[in-house]
Amino acid sequence: VESQVEDLRALLSALAFEEPVDLVGHSYGAVIALAFALEYTAKVRRLVLVDPPLPPTDSGAVLRFLGQPPETIAASLPESLRGLMTTDGTSRRSRNLEQSLRFLAEETNLPAALAEAWDAPDDLLESLPLPTLLLGGTESPCHVAVERLAALIPDHRLVWIKAGHFLPLEATAEVTREIGAFLSDG
Repeated sequence: VESQVEDLRALLSALAFEEPVDLVGHSYGAVIALAFALEYTAKVRRLVLVDPPLPPTDSGAVLRFLGQPPETIAASLPESLRGLMTTDGTSRRSRNLEQSLRFLAEETNLPAALAEAWDAPDDLLESLPLPTLLLGGTESPCHVAVERLAALIPDHRLVWIKAGHFLPLEATAEVTREIGAFLSDG
């Protein structure tokens, strides 16, 4: 997590952003966004966390999911996503989803990072001064982590969306609407 936070800091520095940014992250990206906001609070204006897999989320379940054959992954996806991943891999969207999942499981440090289970200390979360939108999937294994963040982050807005962990794919319009409304306020 620390190296991705530093990569993000370096990117913002290289792009010469003068003003604080609005930071949005989903899943592991939400973990990076939160860690960045806690470390570099002055560089962030508003924070959006979409279903972050923080403890007490079962990171082992995520790793087991990513390690399955494509047909097993397709069968276990929420019904709204099953059509995106055909078991024969014939559609472009199916191939893209399968490639993305394989890339996450095999070519990134996501499995190791999840195994480490980075966590934000409660006292830092309680003192986070940023307006924060928390989007959680009602069917996601990360719902407990979202509830924890809502109990600790003082200036937050919590929105539950009837979906699993793949909120941006399962409920694209609702996620887009909520993030757009949050970022356009103030």
